[in-house]
Amino acid sequence: MFERINQFFENRLHQAESTPDGFDHKHIAAAALLVEAARKDGHFDSAEHEVIVRLLTSHFKLPREQSEALLAVAERRERMVMNNWIFYEHIKRGFSDVDRKAIIGDLWSLALSDRALHRFETTLIETIAQQIDVTASACADERDRAKLRAGI
Repeated sequence: MFERINQFFENRLHQAESTPDGFDHKHIAAAALLVEAARKDGHFDSAEHEVIVRLLTSHFKLPREQSEALLAVAERRERMVMNNWIFYEHIKRGFSDVDRKAIIGDLWSLALSDRALHRFETTLIETIAQQIDVTASACADERDRAKLRAGI
């Protein structure tokens, strides 16, 4: 029984790389984790929305309109899931080590965009890093780089 359940999830992961929305699962997963991080401190305002659009545009080399559309899809997906496992798996399978570290850097940049780091944000980012196979030291390095970029 467990084997059949496991096989079901494995098959879902290996389905077509892009979704009916036209975005790759890995891009939706990264954007959804940014959305979760933005909501972690209890609010998701227009400034954080703008930061995510800028990060998606920069990181994935998308035009602004596509970044906005990707964010809208990611917001819907983030609300639908009960567990981030599927996002972690798409990121681990879809991105290189360097790209996964960059995603952690983006998460830190977003968390620091309001110039305050909430402990829930820190815990979330450290958990995401662990789940997508980014070491604790690499996560800390990305946090320090994000602080420097933010002037903190």
